Amino acid sequence: MMKPGSFNQLYTAEAQPKSVTMRFFLTLSSIAFLVPLLLSYPQWFVGIIVNCTLIMSAMHLRGQYLVPPIVLPSIGQTIKGFALGFFIFKSILILPFIWIGNYAYICLFRQLAFKKERHPLQALTLASLAKFLIIFTPAWILYQMGFVSPVGIYILGPMQLGTALIGGFTALGINDSINSTFNKK
Repeated sequence: MMKPGSFNQLYTAEAQPKSVTMRFFLTLSSIAFLVPLLLSYPQWFVGIIVNCTLIMSAMHLRGQYLVPPIVLPSIGQTIKGFALGFFIFKSILILPFIWIGNYAYICLFRQLAFKKERHPLQALTLASLAKFLIIFTPAWILYQMGFVSPVGIYILGPMQLGTALIGGFTALGINDSINSTFNKK
């Protein structure tokens, strides 16, 4: 069982009043959409912020409130591609796998950390690996078919795993700060 006030305690949506959940929802959804839309490079930095937002969503949102943070980052990136003229139609092929990967990242983390009561670092590592495999496998197949470039395979492979881990670790640190703040009151 998680010890109150320790790193292992996760401040979850179930423990929040509705107004706090709505503020988290609006903040996390805005970050998930605007960061990929407005920032281009470095790609790893954008990925870390997006994955941090996903794990924060996993800890502080539930139900239908989880959908926007899952889909908005890739929608923001796609809109930016259209607006700046570097959109590649073939990139639409990978969007469903990114959404499924983000969904698995959130759900597996929640399942392991909250329901199975695994240590958050273990839950995060397993969720990151699942996300990586869900996104990288079809990307590799599309690469073999000539639909994804070598740069794309790097972004959808090793970079996905790295940003999922670092972004998730960042979210756990932020959550620990939130716990410390609420436990002082």
